Amino acid sequence: AIGDNTLEISPADTNSTLAVGSADVPDLLPGATQVTTSHLGLRIADDCADGTPIHFNVKLMTGGMAYWEAEVVLLGIVALDDDRSVTPKVYVLEQNYPNPFNPSTTISYDLSEAGKMKLNVFDVRGKHVAELVQGYSPAGHYEIRWDGRDGLGELGETGVYFCRLEAGEYSQTVKMVYMK
Repeated sequence: AIGDNTLEISPADTNSTLAVGSADVPDLLPGATQVTTSHLGLRIADDCADGTPIHFNVKLMTGGMAYWEAEVVLLGIVALDDDRSVTPKVYVLEQNYPNPFNPSTTISYDLSEAGKMKLNVFDVRGKHVAELVQGYSPAGHYEIRWDGRDGLGELGETGVYFCRLEAGEYSQTVKMVYMK
């Protein structure tokens, strides 16, 4: 088992400051999937205009070393409300960009409600290739980069892949083309 795991969340620009942003992650067993519940709390800057993208970093640390990291963007597709929070009105899985891609692509999605969700990649035969996100997630807009690697870190073959978002009753799939 891999122990001493933490999830760190930090602002990546000056449009917000961190209110809450780390969580302990249970020990990870080789090849296993672990779900953890964590919450992000950002204070939006007073001079931040409605619709301004809010960038923050997410990093999974194991024994003090970064195991996985990504930059996430809340795009503000809905104006900030009186308590300065951004909440999309519907679930959306956007087409990845660039598409075709090499060496990586960005996958954007909106969650209109907090809850359990998962974002997975499958090959053209329907075989599971990579789990990009799984677990509880607050409502919001998210972006994640995929570099064409499977769950074992092996680079995939050139070809067609499918990314599927499942959240509550919502399920949507987009077609992605990986070219080496």
